[in-house]
Amino acid sequence: RVGAEVTRRFWFWLIAITLLAFALRLGVAARFQGLSSPPDVEANPDQADYEALGWRLASGQGFSRADGSPTGFRPPGTPGLIAAVYLVCGHEYAAVRVAFCLLSALTCLVAGLLAARIYGPLAGLIAAALALPTALVVFRLRGAYFAIGTWVMAEVYRLVFAQFKQL
Repeated sequence: RVGAEVTRRFWFWLIAITLLAFALRLGVAARFQGLSSPPDVEANPDQADYEALGWRLASGQGFSRADGSPTGFRPPGTPGLIAAVYLVCGHEYAAVRVAFCLLSALTCLVAGLLAARIYGPLAGLIAAALALPTALVVFRLRGAYFAIGTWVMAEVYRLVFAQFKQL
């Protein structure tokens, strides 16, 4: 009986954290980028490349450049997801932004489930809660800054948790 109550509460809070993460990401995207606005080439030229590749994939032109020549310049995962969204929703930037907000929010769910499996439900909820702001910051970094940023965030968390002997 106690185990079922812990499980029920764990799932309630894990889903609540994930939904909060989704709402937060959606709000940030709407406020700073605009859900239905096209990719901002000046802020992040990669966005335009990924979006164009995704649209060409969805419209049957393959993984190709604007001139129709095949390319392997970008990894296929992001354009593949964009193409899948476009196949379902049409050429709607808002649908792609919502899909990426959802995918990003699911990192909280995955972090929570992994930590709970290894260390227990409380650790799972802590991991999910830590993933909520961390992903917002770290996934905005590009290139070497991403590698440095993830290392710094991990080190900050390690130093904070080292202060608590119970953990």
